[in-house]
Amino acid sequence: MICAEPVFPLSVHEGSLSSEVFAHLQCKHFESVLDANRNIEKVIVWSDGCGYQNRCCTITNAYLDLSMKHGVTIEQKFLVAGHTQMECDSMHSLIERRTIKDIHTPRDYIVIFETARNETSTTKSGPPVYDNLPHQ
Repeated sequence: MICAEPVFPLSVHEGSLSSEVFAHLQCKHFESVLDANRNIEKVIVWSDGCGYQNRCCTITNAYLDLSMKHGVTIEQKFLVAGHTQMECDSMHSLIERRTIKDIHTPRDYIVIFETARNETSTTKSGPPVYDNLPHQ
Protein backbone atom coordinates (compact mmCIF):
# COMPACT_ATOMS: atom_id res chain seq x y z
CA MET A 1 0.00 0.00 0.00
CA ILE A 2 1.25 3.45 -0.84
CA CYS A 3 -0.04 6.10 1.50
CA ALA A 4 0.26 9.46 -0.21
CA GLU A 5 0.42 12.44 2.08
CA PRO A 6 2.00 15.41 0.34
CA VAL A 7 1.06 18.98 1.14
CA PHE A 8 0.55 21.34 -1.79
CA PRO A 9 0.33 24.97 -0.71
CA LEU A 10 -2.00 26.90 -3.01
CA SER A 11 -2.47 30.63 -3.09
CA VAL A 12 -6.15 31.22 -3.84
CA HIS A 13 -5.38 34.32 -5.88
CA GLU A 14 -3.34 32.12 -8.26
CA GLY A 15 -6.23 29.72 -8.80
CA SER A 16 -9.83 29.62 -7.66
CA LEU A 17 -11.30 27.26 -5.07
CA SER A 18 -13.15 25.39 -7.79
CA SER A 19 -13.52 21.73 -8.59
CA GLU A 20 -11.32 22.24 -11.67
CA VAL A 21 -8.39 23.34 -9.50
CA PHE A 22 -8.87 20.46 -7.05
CA ALA A 23 -9.15 17.96 -9.92
CA HIS A 24 -5.97 19.36 -11.49
CA LEU A 25 -3.98 19.12 -8.25
CA GLN A 26 -5.20 15.63 -7.39
CA CYS A 27 -4.64 14.23 -10.87
CA LYS A 28 -1.19 15.80 -11.07
CA HIS A 29 -0.27 14.03 -7.82
CA PHE A 30 -1.87 10.71 -8.77
CA GLU A 31 -0.13 10.81 -12.17
CA SER A 32 3.27 11.07 -10.47
CA VAL A 33 2.45 8.21 -8.06
CA LEU A 34 1.13 5.97 -10.85
CA ASP A 35 4.08 6.75 -13.13
CA ALA A 36 6.51 5.85 -10.33
CA ASN A 37 4.61 2.68 -9.33
CA ARG A 38 3.40 0.96 -12.48
CA ASN A 39 2.26 -2.13 -10.53
CA ILE A 40 -0.65 -0.27 -8.88
CA GLU A 41 -3.98 -1.68 -10.02
CA LYS A 42 -6.37 0.06 -7.65
CA VAL A 43 -6.46 3.51 -6.07
CA ILE A 44 -8.77 4.28 -3.17
CA VAL A 45 -9.43 7.97 -2.56
CA TRP A 46 -11.02 9.04 0.74
CA SER A 47 -12.90 12.32 0.37
CA ASP A 48 -14.91 14.51 2.66
CA GLY A 49 -18.46 15.41 1.71
CA CYS A 50 -17.70 18.87 0.32
CA GLY A 51 -19.86 19.09 -2.78
CA TYR A 52 -17.95 21.62 -4.85
CA GLN A 53 -14.58 19.97 -4.11
CA ASN A 54 -15.26 16.24 -4.10
CA ARG A 55 -18.86 15.30 -4.85
CA CYS A 56 -19.12 16.64 -8.35
CA CYS A 57 -18.88 15.50 -11.95
CA THR A 58 -15.60 17.40 -12.51
CA ILE A 59 -13.71 15.24 -10.01
CA THR A 60 -15.50 12.09 -11.16
CA ASN A 61 -14.59 12.75 -14.80
CA ALA A 62 -10.98 13.54 -13.85
CA TYR A 63 -10.75 10.20 -12.00
CA LEU A 64 -12.33 8.41 -14.97
CA ASP A 65 -9.80 9.96 -17.37
CA LEU A 66 -6.92 9.04 -15.06
CA SER A 67 -8.27 5.50 -14.69
CA MET A 68 -8.48 5.02 -18.44
CA LYS A 69 -4.99 6.46 -19.07
CA HIS A 70 -3.30 4.23 -16.52
CA GLY A 71 -5.53 1.14 -16.61
CA VAL A 72 -6.31 1.32 -12.90
CA THR A 73 -9.50 1.17 -10.88
CA ILE A 74 -10.16 4.33 -8.88
CA GLU A 75 -12.63 4.01 -6.03
CA GLN A 76 -13.74 7.17 -4.26
CA LYS A 77 -15.10 6.72 -0.77
CA PHE A 78 -16.75 9.44 1.29
CA LEU A 79 -16.25 10.02 4.99
CA VAL A 80 -19.35 10.38 7.14
CA ALA A 81 -19.42 13.74 8.91
CA GLY A 82 -19.18 13.43 12.69
CA HIS A 83 -18.01 9.82 12.58
CA THR A 84 -14.35 10.21 11.74
CA GLN A 85 -11.18 11.28 13.49
CA MET A 86 -8.22 11.53 11.21
CA GLU A 87 -4.60 12.40 11.80
CA CYS A 88 -4.99 15.41 9.51
CA ASP A 89 -7.52 16.89 11.97
CA SER A 90 -4.79 17.21 14.60
CA MET A 91 -2.41 18.48 11.91
CA HIS A 92 -4.85 21.24 10.95
CA SER A 93 -5.27 22.18 14.59
CA LEU A 94 -1.52 22.38 15.10
CA ILE A 95 -1.10 24.45 11.92
CA GLU A 96 -3.75 26.90 13.14
CA ARG A 97 -2.05 27.25 16.54
CA ARG A 98 1.36 27.79 14.96
CA THR A 99 0.18 30.42 12.46
CA ILE A 100 -0.59 32.78 15.34
CA LYS A 101 3.17 33.45 15.40
CA ASP A 102 4.81 35.86 13.00
CA ILE A 103 4.41 34.84 9.38
CA HIS A 104 6.47 36.96 7.02
CA THR A 105 6.75 34.89 3.84
CA PRO A 106 4.96 31.97 2.20
CA ARG A 107 7.99 29.83 3.11
CA ASP A 108 7.07 30.33 6.80
CA TYR A 109 3.81 28.47 6.10
CA ILE A 110 5.64 25.60 4.40
CA VAL A 111 7.91 25.15 7.43
CA ILE A 112 4.82 24.98 9.66
CA PHE A 113 3.18 22.42 7.33
CA GLU A 114 6.27 20.21 7.36
CA THR A 115 6.59 20.28 11.15
CA ALA A 116 2.90 19.78 11.92
CA ARG A 117 3.27 16.02 12.30
CA ASN A 118 5.04 13.90 14.86
CA GLU A 119 8.76 13.15 14.70
CA THR A 120 8.35 9.87 12.79
CA SER A 121 6.55 11.54 9.91
CA THR A 122 7.99 11.71 6.43
CA THR A 123 5.54 14.32 5.16
CA LYS A 124 7.10 16.80 2.79
CA SER A 125 5.60 19.81 1.14
CA GLY A 126 5.63 20.16 -2.57
CA PRO A 127 6.43 23.53 -4.03
CA PRO A 128 3.54 25.97 -4.26
CA VAL A 129 1.52 24.93 -7.29
CA TYR A 130 0.78 27.80 -9.64
CA ASP A 131 1.43 26.34 -13.09
CA ASN A 132 -1.37 25.47 -15.45
CA LEU A 133 -4.17 26.02 -12.94
CA PRO A 134 -7.59 26.52 -14.45
CA HIS A 135 -8.82 30.04 -13.69
CA GLN A 136 -12.37 31.26 -13.51
